[in-house]
Amino acid sequence: MAAEAVTGNDLILSALMELGVVALGETPEGSLADFALQKAKRLIDRWNAKRDAIFAVDFLTFTLTAGVQPITIGPTGDFVVSQRPVSIDAANIILTTTTPNTRVPLTVHTDPQWWMHVSTPGISSQLPSDLFYNPTMAVTSDRCS
Repeated sequence: MAAEAVTGNDLILSALMELGVVALGETPEGSLADFALQKAKRLIDRWNAKRDAIFAVDFLTFTLTAGVQPITIGPTGDFVVSQRPVSIDAANIILTTTTPNTRVPLTVHTDPQWWMHVSTPGISSQLPSDLFYNPTMAVTSDRCS
């Protein structure tokens, strides 16, 4: 049996009935229904902003290209995704030259001051050790280190 769809009006009417504002069979006046709908939207926004309300986490895999810096992520980035991640909480380099594959954790930084204190950002190594992520950084077509 298919679940019955609940509309915003159904939700608002049920909430107002539960609160005793309207009785069964009554229809709330327009301004009251609008007010209740706005309250419901704000409540849902607050729930969505809470970390424990996250319903999905993506585990994405990308192939690094040696010597490319910086690497960008987003709809037009080096790593193409439909939209930029809100955050990157953890990252690993996966070494595929071993059996089984080996994961080497990266330290994820979000504070621009960390990057400012990297004294030699252009020196390359076999494996990166850190990842800096700024989801609000404007990306241009020019690359700089």
